[in-house]
Amino acid sequence: MPRIDRPQNHLPQRTASTLDNNDKLSRLVASEPQLKTSQDLINHLYTQGGGTWEGATRSARDLGVDIQDLLRDRQANLKPPAPSASSTAPSASSTAPSASSTAP
Repeated sequence: MPRIDRPQNHLPQRTASTLDNNDKLSRLVASEPQLKTSQDLINHLYTQGGGTWEGATRSARDLGVDIQDLLRDRQANLKPPAPSASSTAPSASSTAPSASSTAP
């Protein structure tokens, strides 16, 4: 079977779409700033599930997540990267009048 490479640091497709379409999971991720990667969520689910793998799996299922998807890429980001300030703010050169436009 051929190996399928995929970019690093993103959730597996099924989990990513679950995050987008799952209010419970989206609210949890939004309310818990320490949940940044799939591994962070796995740890949270493990604790929430009473410190057992069965409990973690059940907690994941309650959120509508397949824990196996989280395990496939433990370093995947749960939250998309925020746009950088430089890409969203106009630059000083674009807002300041140029010398040629202010000369009489």
